Amino acid sequence: GIQFMADKGKAQASKRGREKKDEDRDGKNARPRKASPAPACQCMERCRDFLKSLNLDDEYFNTEEDRCFCHACAAHIPDVLEHDSEHGYPYEVPKGWSGFGLHVPKRGLSKEIQMFHKWAVSFHGCPSSVLASILKEGQLMKPGDFLLDGTQLPNRLTGEGSEGEDRTGLYTSPSIKYSELDIYTNPVKYRGNMARVVLQCRQKMDISPPQLRIEGETIGWHDRFGEAAISKHVSNTAIERYTTVQNSIIPYRVLVSMNITTREHEETVKKILPRRVQAAALKAKEAKKACEAVAKRSKDAQAKLVTAQAALDHAHIVHKAAQIEAEAAEAQEGPAAAAEKAAQDGLVSGICAMVTDQDILSTLQPVIQ
Repeated sequence: GIQFMADKGKAQASKRGREKKDEDRDGKNARPRKASPAPACQCMERCRDFLKSLNLDDEYFNTEEDRCFCHACAAHIPDVLEHDSEHGYPYEVPKGWSGFGLHVPKRGLSKEIQMFHKWAVSFHGCPSSVLASILKEGQLMKPGDFLLDGTQLPNRLTGEGSEGEDRTGLYTSPSIKYSELDIYTNPVKYRGNMARVVLQCRQKMDISPPQLRIEGETIGWHDRFGEAAISKHVSNTAIERYTTVQNSIIPYRVLVSMNITTREHEETVKKILPRRVQAAALKAKEAKKACEAVAKRSKDAQAKLVTAQAALDHAHIVHKAAQIEAEAAEAQEGPAAAAEKAAQDGLVSGICAMVTDQDILSTLQPVIQ
């Protein structure tokens, strides 16, 4: 009996414990449950695959700073950020891109520099083929600089200024629309997509000219597209940053995109569209003429076909009449031919009866026949 009571007490205590757990889980004492992980963004995963294909060392990357700015993931983010920042330079959010964080040097996080608070965001487009070299060097490099492997960085884009000044330096922009252009990113094909790379950086802006200048575009945009804006948020006349201070720019994220439609492409389509429309209209006019010619030939052919059919019907009628006449003639010709043959046979018999001489008969037989 004592044992039964003890077991009953344990059972009741166990039940109260379960009820308490249920209350803690679902009632007023409930703790927030850990949310299920959200499914990975397919856009970001494709970009990540491309980045892996470049065989970059994982040690360069800080995955805690990965951000996806594809149009779905960044729909809630304004197009421009840091309007009221300490440095005073807003930037264009890289919508349509996926970002992969980089480890930044300790100096960038120091109290003196505080790059994420005191330095402005800027973008630097580059071919994906040079990304490994930039990460290895730890900074952007100017044309003419010697790399760690001893090679000298060639001058790919920089020319002389209008007065022959040396324009060798680093070029960035607060606009992703400017930095993503083909001339900077040199996009490559990857699994049926066009992939391109841009570095998202922090840049020290309180540097006096000429070491730092905010300038207009230098890629011949105006000559090709006139006053068309490259960006909705940054003027063409202030879209480029030029500096000779190499350590004033620190990359902190690699941006990757697939199949971005650049402003250059949009303006090119607008430019050639009227010519294409005109060419299409000309082809339509030529096609209409061809159709009309075919219709005329078809109408003429139809008339000729009707005439031919009438002639054929007439020929059938004539043939039928001729056939009837021939049959009638054949019917009349039959008895006459039989009588003539009988008369000939009688004549031969009479001659043969009158001529008894066999020699004379044999001589006359062919003539009689």
